[in-house]
Amino acid sequence: GTYGRIHAEDVEAYGKHDQERMITPLAKKIALNTGVQLNSIQGSGANGKITKHDVMQAPPNRLQVAMNSSVANNTKSSVELSRVKLEGMRKVISERMIRSVTTAPHVTLVTEVDMSNAIKLRKSLLPVIENQTGYRLSYTEILMKAVAIALRQHPQMNASVEGDYILYKQEVNTGLAVSVPNGLLVPVVKHADQKGLATLTTECKELGRLAREGKLLPDQMQGGTFTISNLGMYDIDAFTPIINQPEVAILGVGRITEKAVGIHGELKLRPQMTLSLSFDHRIVDGAPAAEFLQSIKRSLEEPYQLLV
Repeated sequence: GTYGRIHAEDVEAYGKHDQERMITPLAKKIALNTGVQLNSIQGSGANGKITKHDVMQAPPNRLQVAMNSSVANNTKSSVELSRVKLEGMRKVISERMIRSVTTAPHVTLVTEVDMSNAIKLRKSLLPVIENQTGYRLSYTEILMKAVAIALRQHPQMNASVEGDYILYKQEVNTGLAVSVPNGLLVPVVKHADQKGLATLTTECKELGRLAREGKLLPDQMQGGTFTISNLGMYDIDAFTPIINQPEVAILGVGRITEKAVGIHGELKLRPQMTLSLSFDHRIVDGAPAAEFLQSIKRSLEEPYQLLV
């Protein structure tokens, strides 16, 4: 305006320009596709810029749908619905899960493990590994080590299916299912059978962090030969995991909880953990799968052999 006076249209134009500048192009595209209202999002990027992660975590646009109610004298009521398009990571997961359960005949074996000695081992190694790596040893790393040793002993479980062929892998590369916003990622620890608990702790923690921050590189999610899915931290006792194809098996891990167990004719409380092994019955039969699960159980109940 005259003498540089600011008018209403100047403020509106600046607001539109500022909004364009404060959101990444990908975040804007996702917001348009999902109906997310940008003015309700607090950006976590530089100077408050809205990123893809911010939009993915925002609640979808709510649609008010008027419905006829047969109750309350046929008066109209309003019901809130959320409509989100199945796309991106969620769509990929959906397609892969359907393909897995429709092509691979899943069989799940379940066993309980006495974790008394594993708990003692973790307690004794906690300060050692934390001083060495800066990370706290968890049961996930102890499990991964036990699984890696068992895979080396049972090569039929360390395989994949490609067409009419079974590929028995020379490397033991263990995938670890990690929950992320709106999906699931499986970073892979390469050569897990050749690594000690300190190295496994560092790699598992770093890969988990990168997965949650959306910074995993493609190579860090490729080459897996077996997958572990741990839901123990959510107070889940047991579940039937779906195989991460083209692998032939996946291990589901439940929580550790005290149960009354018969020992030499006496009832005693023991920290028990349930393991659920789902395997592709086209490739592996029940007996060898049970032997593999038994090997994992033995390593966890006598965990000091993991250090050999």
